[in-house]
Amino acid sequence: MRGQPTQEHKGVPDVGQVRQGAGVRRPQRIHAIASEQHGYVAAWQLHRAGFSPGQIQTARSNGILTTTLRGVYRTAGTPHTWKGRLMETILSAGPGSAASHRAAAVLHGLLRLDETVEICTPRKRKLHGVADDVVVHRSIVLPRSDLTKVDGVPCVTVERTLVDLGAVVSRHKVAYALDAAIRNELTDLALVEYVHARRRGRGRRGAGVLAHVLEAHERTGATESPYERDVVTAVMEAGLPLPRLQYEIRDHSGEAARVDLAWPNERLIVEVDGHGFHSDRAQRAHDAERQNRLVSMGWTVLRFTTDQIFDDVNAVVSQIGRSLRSWVV
Repeated sequence: MRGQPTQEHKGVPDVGQVRQGAGVRRPQRIHAIASEQHGYVAAWQLHRAGFSPGQIQTARSNGILTTTLRGVYRTAGTPHTWKGRLMETILSAGPGSAASHRAAAVLHGLLRLDETVEICTPRKRKLHGVADDVVVHRSIVLPRSDLTKVDGVPCVTVERTLVDLGAVVSRHKVAYALDAAIRNELTDLALVEYVHARRRGRGRRGAGVLAHVLEAHERTGATESPYERDVVTAVMEAGLPLPRLQYEIRDHSGEAARVDLAWPNERLIVEVDGHGFHSDRAQRAHDAERQNRLVSMGWTVLRFTTDQIFDDVNAVVSQIGRSLRSWVV
């Protein structure tokens, strides 16, 4: 799966094994290390690989290496990319450092956010030369079990990302991220709950946000889109009964229809229609037949577009509330 982390290498790598290739030319050895790190390499990695300070200086003089941050070099021809910026910042922070929070959420495909350069490090030293938009978190607790890699970039795991994320984004975005993680099979709820229990109570600001999100998730399950999550969250905040998500309804013939949100006791269905809804005549006919079949079985069907939910989710929930209250005797 594209963007899925690999577990065999965790954290910034120890490149000492490159020293075994004594017959390999020095520029090739440098590129062998940097090629796995988006074109960047740290001085401490080169030292571990057997390079002396004089040899590193020679590589700089020959244009093989260019200094970016203190103790970090970019190899010749390396393009400027977001992942490259992440990599140079992580290398500057030292071993055990990794992309975290919003950057980790983007790397794992949990959220679509601006490509913020955001890392965590177990070290207390100040990073020199980093840009003003770079965010560095100091974490006393950053074990190897919380580290992985995504596309060559050291990164905290999906579970650790979810724990930390609430410190820097809204509760809604943490809920979206959890839904995406479960839906894309990047983790499971039991593992998220385990890591959350292990990390909460240690000064983790995001752990409290995730606790609320997990509670809501246990009551509703995962949604299939951020817009469904918006509706569910607004329903909860309005004090209305919670729906069943991705609910399957069968008619007398056994034919099934899966709906987005359902209140079985009240026989109410809410469907969320994206931009591609009703794109052709065949689809319109299928949707009309499906809806008529549900109505004939005694269900009320409300449809809302993603634009309606984005523009005024409270108005959407008000209409849902009126339909729910009409069933109260």
